[in-house]
Amino acid sequence: RGLGLISGRVRRIPDISPDGMVRKVPQIGWNSLEYPEQAAPGHLFQGISEGSHVYFVHSYACEASDRSIVKAVCTYGITVDASVEQGRLYACQFHPEKSADVGMQILKNFLRS
Repeated sequence: RGLGLISGRVRRIPDISPDGMVRKVPQIGWNSLEYPEQAAPGHLFQGISEGSHVYFVHSYACEASDRSIVKAVCTYGITVDASVEQGRLYACQFHPEKSADVGMQILKNFLRS
């Protein structure tokens, strides 16, 4: 249920993906960001190219009902909403503070928003 700040659901990342591949859960490590075409560019990702890697430690994934608020996704067996923005609410599924230079840029973008 979460805090109820955005509509959607949270689901456990399956350890077997739809294509039958076994995935280690929790996912611990680096994964690349993709930017959904239907969403306006996210403030947190200004100056960060698609395909940049960020650091994840997670077993559960957000699935926002309003797809226009999803600003970044990644694939780990399933598509995971990696970041959402709604008004002044910014949320990341990954750890910017552990994501090297990309994470530092995300944090700088947050401070400027």
